[in-house]
Amino acid sequence: MYLVSKMGLPNGNTSNPIIVENIVTFRRNQVPLEIYSIPEISEKRKTTDVAFLITFALGVVILLSVMIYTLCYSDMQRFTHGYDDCGNVCGSMNSYVEEVECSGKDMSDKPFLLYEYNDRRCAESCNGSYSSEFHRCSDNSYYYNEDLNFLTTTLEDIQTDSVGLTILCLVGLGLSILSLILFRYFVKPFVWTMLTVSVLLLWAVTGFMWYLYSINAEWLISSIGFTIISFIFSICILVLGLNISIIIFFFEESIRIVFAMPFILIEPILTFISNFVVLTLFVCTFFLMSTSGRLQKLEFNRYDYVADSAMLFALGWSIIMMLWTLQFILACQQMVIAGAIATYYFARDKLTVVTPIYSSFYNLIRYHLGTVAFGSLTLTLLTILKLIIRGASRNNGWLRLIYYCLRPIENLLKYFTSMGYIETAIHGQPLCRSASRAINLIISNLLSAVALNSVGNFVFFMAKLVIVILTVGLGLLLKLSTVAVVFGGIVALLCVHCFFVVFEVAVDTIFLCYCEDQCINNGSSRPYQTTLDLYSQIKKAQALTIASTK
Repeated sequence: MYLVSKMGLPNGNTSNPIIVENIVTFRRNQVPLEIYSIPEISEKRKTTDVAFLITFALGVVILLSVMIYTLCYSDMQRFTHGYDDCGNVCGSMNSYVEEVECSGKDMSDKPFLLYEYNDRRCAESCNGSYSSEFHRCSDNSYYYNEDLNFLTTTLEDIQTDSVGLTILCLVGLGLSILSLILFRYFVKPFVWTMLTVSVLLLWAVTGFMWYLYSINAEWLISSIGFTIISFIFSICILVLGLNISIIIFFFEESIRIVFAMPFILIEPILTFISNFVVLTLFVCTFFLMSTSGRLQKLEFNRYDYVADSAMLFALGWSIIMMLWTLQFILACQQMVIAGAIATYYFARDKLTVVTPIYSSFYNLIRYHLGTVAFGSLTLTLLTILKLIIRGASRNNGWLRLIYYCLRPIENLLKYFTSMGYIETAIHGQPLCRSASRAINLIISNLLSAVALNSVGNFVFFMAKLVIVILTVGLGLLLKLSTVAVVFGGIVALLCVHCFFVVFEVAVDTIFLCYCEDQCINNGSSRPYQTTLDLYSQIKKAQALTIASTK
């Protein structure tokens, strides 16, 4: 026996339905369907995609090995203080290096590096026309001076506008909390307001483009392009009107479940802290490793620190592992949220649900770290491929075209990978099988899935954009520096993202849970596990859709 999706959303034509794999076959377990727990209980789960977890662990071991070797030949003072033509670090007592007679000098009383006629030497102070910046003495013509001036100016702007920057950060946090409150209690007006503002904004930009065209004919193509985009977007909003109503029902259900276990809102904050710590450690270590090298003689009797192949490999491998680790942490967040939401959704008695977040986290650590490693590795490899093609496509039109073609592929891969995480959290199956099942369920309800993903993501994007614009606008009104305004906008974006990312995952999870519910249960001998309110609302929308198409 095979089960088919009968979700019956506006596209829910059940004639010639797409077959979805039987749950007994899918889980590979010879027991009656009725005793299955949805989602699968921990006692019946098995470790998934173990090979990729071993690969991730092996990657960490390799990174630590080459990192230790590289750090043995690194010295941060080479970066902070510089070194002379013999490799002697300024402001330090240097060790003697064999075959380099001028090495091993005591430069403790000479903390400044002087650039003069392509020569480097340590000096006690900067005199004459030379200026001192970060222990470097250089005239205005030296090519490092612009970078140092930029860094100095940035730090000075942050220090000068520290009070205004603090205000911007607090405003961004306050607007994020306000948007969360509005989303919780006024979800329908919130969604329609975001969509209406988007339409009006697009047409306003279109009108401005035509105004520019009236001044300068070169704006004709841009004006026509914006007109077409605005027209198509407006038509899509009108056509998807009933689908948007269904999306709002899923939003309301996600709000109800999320606030039934509000501690889940802390998960993105923990993820952000984890990623920030990992990124900081990797960046600091990368900078330290970038100073590594063995002292070798170059032209004109100048010595420099040259990295060998192992050190270069360590630098490249650290970038790969950094990208993989950041993706790994984000995937863990999705798995924990999806598992907790699915546990609450499928509970017959919601009052009996105890510690769903802890149970989901336990299942992740105990059984599904390999799945997370697999999915994050796939996205990391695609990111690296994009970076390589982007770097090589500066003078190659075909490579540039391939790079832009990879963007939709990356978005599609991210979407189906995240859907696979949700299915793994529900059924405990490996990523490939879970993603395959998720694809079948999505294809069975394709129009609703597309509407939910596109409109839902757009609403969240607009909410983030509005908050960032308001924060940046306040910074401009306070006449803060560009650095402070940009930094405040980034903080506001991070705050609102930490709040809404939970709902983004929750909406996708509830959608797949609803598909699974309609697929597995029949409403009589096996009652649906969705709430009566969500089920009745969707059925009403389905009836209206059928009536409108007749």
